[in-house]
Amino acid sequence: DVLDNCTLLSSSDINEGDKEISWDGFVKIYKSERHAKDNLLGRVFVQIKGKKVNDGNLFNENISYPAEVSDLNNYQNGGGAIYLVVYITENNKRKIYYETLTVVKLKDYLKSIRKGQKSRSIQLRPLPTLDTFPRVFLSLSINAKATIRCTLLLMALNFLQAT
Repeated sequence: DVLDNCTLLSSSDINEGDKEISWDGFVKIYKSERHAKDNLLGRVFVQIKGKKVNDGNLFNENISYPAEVSDLNNYQNGGGAIYLVVYITENNKRKIYYETLTVVKLKDYLKSIRKGQKSRSIQLRPLPTLDTFPRVFLSLSINAKATIRCTLLLMALNFLQAT
């Protein structure tokens, strides 16, 4: 619902019911409200979790939520992801929390995993206002592209040094 109100984002590629391996799909980011391929800035993988809570839990400033280690590895290999958790009360009140899982942040999370550990708690904060929300996605998209460029450069340098 929230993504549909952000005119610079398209959430049409988000699946319901856990049909994907580690994420629910992706959000496309556009330069303007015109959603055309010549206006596309990038896309970001998204994972959305829901949790039924009491009304009092909607006042939590920050939360933590478990993520499977295999999913964290997949997010890292995919260039990062936005992890969303929606708190839903019996009265259908909602509060959305998020974390931008950059490759660097995922590397830190994965370093802290002990042998045999199956999940890792992710720290999330409340979703920003609708006018700043698209920047969260754009920032991760730019970060992922920069990470890919650096990785390719390092691979090329290693190849040149080996020859």
